Amino acid sequence: MLPSPLPCRQLGVKSYSVNDGHIHSLFFIAFVLAKTWAVLRDSALSQSRAQRSTNTYTMQIRNSVQLIGNLGNDPEQYNSKEGNPFVKFSLATNDYYKDKDGNRQTRTEWHTVLAFGKKAEYVMESLKKGSQVAINGVLRYRTWTDKHEQKRTDANIYLEQYTKLTSDDGKA
Repeated sequence: MLPSPLPCRQLGVKSYSVNDGHIHSLFFIAFVLAKTWAVLRDSALSQSRAQRSTNTYTMQIRNSVQLIGNLGNDPEQYNSKEGNPFVKFSLATNDYYKDKDGNRQTRTEWHTVLAFGKKAEYVMESLKKGSQVAINGVLRYRTWTDKHEQKRTDANIYLEQYTKLTSDDGKA
């Protein structure tokens, strides 16, 4: 049985007659399906917005540095202005590339690494010039004024973890 033209008129759909037979039912079905889909879509969108506000699926952005290199000098121990001991050492990393003639070239970068607290003690005990290490840390910038009243900025890596990759005799 075909639905009457009344629901179509109530929903704003025109009824068409062909030989006294109404084909409005096809339009009505399409309209109802479209309306149902729109309601379900809007409901799903509002639900996902609510879930996004209560769930923590956000990506964490983190300052992280991972390097593998060799110590350029023995770690040096210092005291901060507050009297807390810390250790400073330089780490050399190598990057390889080919020049315009196709020859392999090495580019060495030097990084300043700072360790605080117990990590500083462990670094002093276990690392020396030439030791190969893998480090994890965070990058921090420091701004200061030199003796010529010039503003300077340097970058330091604050050590979080390290792994010594060579033994005490310098072999891997």
